[in-house]
Amino acid sequence: RRSVEKYLEDNLAEALLAGNVKKSRPIHVVVSDDEEEGLCFEQKGGESRSKKKTAVTPSDEDISDES
Repeated sequence: RRSVEKYLEDNLAEALLAGNVKKSRPIHVVVSDDEEEGLCFEQKGGESRSKKKTAVTPSDEDISDES
């Protein structure tokens, strides 16, 4: 649960507030093979906007919290 909040919900909220994604369209979460790129939030249609990228690799602290 904490990892979902940290790596998905928090970053999605930031992307919405920054205007990088529109809340009226479906948002696709894409996981990159490159650990540095992490998650990308994409929307199809309309004008092209920059993708919000964030690392998704959990730290040792995250792993111990989930145990």
